Parts: sequence; C-alpha cells; structure tokens
Amino acid sequence: MLSSSPQSIIGLTGTNASGKGAAALFLTEQGYDFYSLSDVLRQSMAEKGIAETRLSFIDIGTQLRQEHGVDVLAKKTLEKIKHRPSKKIVVDSFRHPSEVKLFRAHYPNFILLCIDAPVELRFERAKHRGRAENADSLEQFIHNEKLESSKNLQAQQLQATLALADHTLLNHDNLSDLHQQLQAFL
Repeated sequence: MLSSSPQSIIGLTGTNASGKGAAALFLTEQGYDFYSLSDVLRQSMAEKGIAETRLSFIDIGTQLRQEHGVDVLAKKTLEKIKHRPSKKIVVDSFRHPSEVKLFRAHYPNFILLCIDAPVELRFERAKHRGRAENADSLEQFIHNEKLESSKNLQAQQLQATLALADHTLLNHDNLSDLHQQLQAFL
C-alpha cells in the first residue's frame, strides 16, 4: 500500500482514546521514526507552566494557531523532521485540515491514517488508563469531543480532518486485532 519512494510518511488522526498511540507504537516497532504535532503543544505548556489536560491541549492549540497560523504545529514538526531525515516516519495528532495539507504539499507519498472506535469503548479506555480526559461521564466525554470540531477556523477541526483520511481502521476489538489491521495496511 505504501509507496516505495525514498520516504514513507504516515500521519495519524482519530478520535480520543481510539488507539492512535498504540498504532504509533506498533509503527515505531516496525522501524518508523515517531513525531507528534502534540509535542509542540507540550513544549508550549511546559514553558508556560500549564498542566497537560485535554482541555489545555485544545486551548493552547487554538492560541498557537491564532498567533502563528493554522498550520503552525505542522510547520514546527516539519522543521524537526527536516533535521533528522529518515526513510520511514509516523506523525501523530493531526487535528486540523491545514496540517494535512501542508504535509501533503511536502511529501507526495504522505498517507493519513484514521484510527477510530465507538465512543462508549473509547470512554471506557480513557477511564481505564487513568485519565477520563476531563470527563467524569460519557456525556461529558462526548461534549469535550465536540470542542475538538469547532467551526472556528483557528481551533481544532477534528471531524474535517478525519474526512481527509486516506484509510480508516476501526479499533473496536483488542490490541492484537489492531496490530493485524496495521500489518495489513503496511
């Protein structure tokens, strides 16, 4: 499925607690170098002394897009990639269509992979891993997700980003099933 060009770039997008991190880990075990657009947010939050919560990620992302352009996270990540070239790269946390557009402009072989799962299962996974993502109930979890699909062009636009995916994997079973799907994708 992936091109035999000198560089393979897989971007990951998906809903909260769908298994993007597990997919990224699997790909790194297959020899992919890992980058995350969220690392730009983590750095900004650390510099400002802001705790990492789901809502603070959303707020800082919107603030950075307002101050530096809607593709700021992609630009900063591309700069990191440029300084550490690799044949196989996975980039996590695409949450805005402009980020996808910029990567597609730089890498003709860029593939956006969406990982998804039913919302009830994702909420249970988030609780199980010890972080209910600022949500004590399924209703709050769903409400918080809606914040990631804002009509504000400088905020996260997760649903619009998911619509740009070249492929979608449904992670509704166990880790072994997800790994099998990822192996078939590769």
